[in-house]
Amino acid sequence: MPKQEGFQQAAAKIAVYFKAGAAGVSLSEGGDSAIIGATLRIPMNTSAQPSGEDAIDPQAEARRLAEAFHIFNQASEELSTAYTALQSQVAQLTAELAAANGALRQQYLEKVALTERLALLLDALPAGVILIGHDNVV
Repeated sequence: MPKQEGFQQAAAKIAVYFKAGAAGVSLSEGGDSAIIGATLRIPMNTSAQPSGEDAIDPQAEARRLAEAFHIFNQASEELSTAYTALQSQVAQLTAELAAANGALRQQYLEKVALTERLALLLDALPAGVILIGHDNVV
């Protein structure tokens, strides 16, 4: 399953469970854990509980919620890893760009110096310069 689909499925599951919060599902965060644990509150009024096919197994719901958060956590870790890799790549490319700019700047300065030397040489010549092409044309 592609990462984006897994992330979308996790987000959809989490949205369903947050909507179910009004029906007695509450979330509790466990310390520094990246995965949020699920706690189910079961109302004492049994007449309000669904029956038959509509009955919800609290343990199954808790497992599904834990699975959704696990998938969400995995997607978050993958995104974090990808972001860190991109930051590293940007730093590397920035260093390469700086090196290339430095080399170009050095070449430019060398060409400027050569141009100045040639200009001084032409100014110092006592005679004129005539260029004759390969076809003996001035």
